[in-house]
Amino acid sequence: MRRFLRLMPAYWLYAGGLTAAILVFHVGWVRSNGGWTVGGYIASLWGYFVNWLPAGGIWEHQMLSLHLWSLAVEEQFYLVWPIVCAWALRLRRPEWVAWVLSALVLARMVLLPGGEFLIYARGLGLTVGCGVALSFRRDDRAAWRRWLGAAWLRAALLVAIVAIVAIGTYCQGRVYSDEVIRRAILPVIVPLFALLIATLWYGPEDRISRLLSWRPLVYIGTISYGIYLYHLLCQHLAWHVLTNGIEHWPRWAKYGLRLGLYVSMTLGVAAVSFRFLETPFLRLKERLSARTGAPARAGRQVEAAGVERGMLDGDRMAEGRSSLEPV
Repeated sequence: MRRFLRLMPAYWLYAGGLTAAILVFHVGWVRSNGGWTVGGYIASLWGYFVNWLPAGGIWEHQMLSLHLWSLAVEEQFYLVWPIVCAWALRLRRPEWVAWVLSALVLARMVLLPGGEFLIYARGLGLTVGCGVALSFRRDDRAAWRRWLGAAWLRAALLVAIVAIVAIGTYCQGRVYSDEVIRRAILPVIVPLFALLIATLWYGPEDRISRLLSWRPLVYIGTISYGIYLYHLLCQHLAWHVLTNGIEHWPRWAKYGLRLGLYVSMTLGVAAVSFRFLETPFLRLKERLSARTGAPARAGRQVEAAGVERGMLDGDRMAEGRSSLEPV
């Protein structure tokens, strides 16, 4: 329920806007494709299976929903994991359930092609995250503290992740395809991210954690869900609606204006959404946390926003020490 209050209000607003654009304002053409109709497309938005759709061809502006495949995977995960977790917690070592699931997903990613947007092909981050959470659920992690708190480990992980992301971004489309990224890059970088987050969550503060506690970064982490949700709409507006008359401009000026509009609009819309739409529901989440006896960690407040840190996306910002908040 707490996760529902975090994700659904803003998502329903976005899905409602897409639905209204199709059914009320008739924006762009619609057609059937591969057995899918516009009705099926709309149902996929509201039923969280948009990741099963054909890549395109149902609605002219379907690119505005392309990124929602990852949120659909997350919602499908939430339908299954609570049941699995409730069963696993009856075992002596419940974390092994998550690690076995991680191994199965990893094998599927590496050995078999296809399934790009399905949970069994892209669920590694979710299962590894569950493995980390279950592994450290008790207070008997003293043996890990010295290792997780090593400054060299945190720095090495950060450097490795930045290097892999930079190299992968540059080489994508030039040296190798998206399939190579899914089968070779993601299986490496996901465990590194999980380990880095574990060091930030359970280890002591150092220069890296203080850097990630810089208020602008923390605020970006706070509104990151809105940035994810609205960014393709803002990109479409910046490139194809608001700057139609600048095609004759120099390339650098044209790109610079569009990029500036895109970034500023995305941050602005996400900030407004968080302040006026998401925050009231987060207060309900706070009340729900108090009634269910949520951990004391969820009771700390964000000084700037006045909203509980534990109310932020997935409770991933451990006492505000990190702005890392993967969607």
